[in-house]
Amino acid sequence: MKKIISILLVLILMLPLAYSYFHETSPIKWREYNQETFDLAKKEDKPVFMLVTAIWCYWCHVYRDETLHDPIVVDYLNKNFIPVFVDADKRQDLTRQYLAGGWPSTVIFSPDGKEVSRINGHIKKQDLLNYLEKIVKFFETNELPQDYKKQELILRTYKVVPGKVELQQLTDNLPFILSQNYDAQYGGFGAGQKFPSAVAWGYMIYAYEKTGNKEFLDAATNTLNHMYNENYIDDWSKPLDLGEFNGVRKYDQERKFQGIYDPIEGGFFRYATRRDWSIPHYEKILDVNAELIRLYLHAYNVTKNPKYKEIADKSLRYVIDNLYDKENGGFYGSQDAGHEIYYRQKPEERFKNSKEPKPRVDKTKYSDLNAPMIATFFYASDILENKTYKDIAIKSTDFFKNEMLTDNGILHFYDDNGAQLNGFLLDNAHMSLAFDEAYKQTGNEEYRKAGLKLLDFSLKRLYDGKTGAFFERNSTDKHFYFGDEYFLSTVPYSGNSVMALALTNAYDLTNDKSYLDVSSTIIGYFIQGIGDFDNAALQALSAESILKNKKDLKQTAEIIESKEEIKISQRLQINWFLFIVAFVVGLLSFLSPCTLPILPAYFAYSFKSERKKIFFNSIAFFIGLALVFSILGMASTLIGSFLRNNSLSISRFLGLIVILFGVIVIFGRGFSGIKIKQKTSNKIFGSFLFGITFGIGWTPCVGPILSSLFIIASQSSTTFTGGILLFLYALGLAIPLILISLFFDRLDQNGRFWRFLQGKEWKVKIFNKEIMLHSTSLISGVLLIIIGLLMTFGYLYAFNQFVRTTSFQKWIFGLEEKLFGLF
Repeated sequence: MKKIISILLVLILMLPLAYSYFHETSPIKWREYNQETFDLAKKEDKPVFMLVTAIWCYWCHVYRDETLHDPIVVDYLNKNFIPVFVDADKRQDLTRQYLAGGWPSTVIFSPDGKEVSRINGHIKKQDLLNYLEKIVKFFETNELPQDYKKQELILRTYKVVPGKVELQQLTDNLPFILSQNYDAQYGGFGAGQKFPSAVAWGYMIYAYEKTGNKEFLDAATNTLNHMYNENYIDDWSKPLDLGEFNGVRKYDQERKFQGIYDPIEGGFFRYATRRDWSIPHYEKILDVNAELIRLYLHAYNVTKNPKYKEIADKSLRYVIDNLYDKENGGFYGSQDAGHEIYYRQKPEERFKNSKEPKPRVDKTKYSDLNAPMIATFFYASDILENKTYKDIAIKSTDFFKNEMLTDNGILHFYDDNGAQLNGFLLDNAHMSLAFDEAYKQTGNEEYRKAGLKLLDFSLKRLYDGKTGAFFERNSTDKHFYFGDEYFLSTVPYSGNSVMALALTNAYDLTNDKSYLDVSSTIIGYFIQGIGDFDNAALQALSAESILKNKKDLKQTAEIIESKEEIKISQRLQINWFLFIVAFVVGLLSFLSPCTLPILPAYFAYSFKSERKKIFFNSIAFFIGLALVFSILGMASTLIGSFLRNNSLSISRFLGLIVILFGVIVIFGRGFSGIKIKQKTSNKIFGSFLFGITFGIGWTPCVGPILSSLFIIASQSSTTFTGGILLFLYALGLAIPLILISLFFDRLDQNGRFWRFLQGKEWKVKIFNKEIMLHSTSLISGVLLIIIGLLMTFGYLYAFNQFVRTTSFQKWIFGLEEKLFGLF
């Protein structure tokens, strides 16, 4: 009996370990990623099988249980490969270098250390065995795959210094780009799985504070409201079959989470697998929680919604109870996913009588994950006026200053073996921000010095003066790497975006403009287009600081060449392919529902023309349309952002003009009708005005494509290219209308269509005054008045916003974006 109890106790103690991947106890003979391992592979002439996995990753557990720990797979790997295990958190450097797109990732190297292939995700047993057999055959027969030779990295050899135009475009355009990619139904970005993108939504709230545009705030709060949902379980009374965990438990759809917030314990899950934020992956990651807690605090500070305060407070308590090292300071990296069944128990079951063990916490402390949480606790102490939060932030900052700060920058992680691994851009950038915040909150000069020390290290060891951006890593811990990989010359978007903000913060503390200069060249490096939205938001904040504090900015971008550089003329050459794409995208936009509001007014106006004039009026309409878009392209920073930011108000004003035009048409004043003897006026000019009117009214619907064109046009730093791009886009929109006008011109003059247009004329008395009316004038005028009313009362704008969310419009946008992707 005692033996049985002992065995049961051991099994109970081991249950939490079973949820996480501990390679030390695995039947696979895992080795570390280092020179010694690759020397062994070369000596034994075996390929390397590398697994990039994460302790908190659900599908990594599935891959382990269903595939890798199958005895046949274990035996095959141990005999034919040198297996290498990479922890995605401790070795973020290798993760960024080799990840195939998600966790887990399987990477194969040749015996001499050259990368052969990468595969993303869980691979079924037989599929993996088939693949491994092919790899072994490759090296036995020398039938190597085509991508055997690793592509050499081609470094840029020039530096781009953005001017006022480019920096202003980034700050002005980003909120619109975010709102145009926003899911109006469920919040967040996209229509598939949902990641929180907390930094980007924080920027949207900031954009609302700056501009007063409530659309930005509404999009952010709609997202926040969908990320949490109090009714997150549909029906607690329905039975839940616990079953046995086999690695791929089928989700019980009747007991699914509705949101990524955990209302029982607090804290946030990493992401949701469904568009409506349901069925999350249950891992809780430190930096994800830091960013989301800060976002809800920011939203509370602006809206005073008590629910946001409650969520933030409860999540801070979750962090303190589960991820905070109360004795030493600092925060643990994550709580893994465990069995999803743990989070789908009734509240009382989870706390008192849980049928599942609590998911394990990874007690490693990571610099880049701790820094955002330290900043969040400082922020929480201000917003919620809670000194405890400030004390926690200070204690955690002291831990990293005392235990992790070295002459080679901040170390990456701290575990049972102490602090390890130096030279990472992301660690130094993030922790510099944390030290700066600690200095601002306390006035302690030691924190200020620590933050500047990290920047000085980064500028000396990681900054590339030729390109104006920072390298991924430059480590002195060579025993962690193979060959010369301790230095990696890739230029990561994420690390550089954080560094850009850290440098502008350093200027605030020192008034040293050299920090602004370097931050500016980072933005210049990525000026060709934004990457992910969170990092784009960080760069936009940096751009605002540069605009505010750097008085000697040039008007537009400057390219500084090094001795080995390409000529500037090669960079600024006209890209004819892009011009063709802009024209084709205009044609596609005409096919979308966005065209519907324009066509009635266009035809109403055309009906009033003599047949021979329809073509010329269509040309005039196009010129007006093209003028608006070309001006937006040439001066999007000034005129473009104003028009788009005030599109609803402008649309209403123009609606009154359209109504006036409609009244004029009805009474035959100032327009030449069909066989009606009235005073002839400049109808061509009227069509031109209509083109301008609807060019402005159209932008809310086609805004995502216009924004893409604005960003692309800014690459050349010339107003000419921007104007041509938007002109060609307008030409693509107008060509179908011009072709229709030619069709009208060829219709039989005695046919029904033209007889209908000729219509009838009659007299009416209004206030004892005889007025001549005509049927065509009446139809045209009424249509114009209806369109004008829709514009004046905002219905046309609302229609455009609705159309943007339709599946067909999204298909049009997707096709257009693919075309831009070719560029």
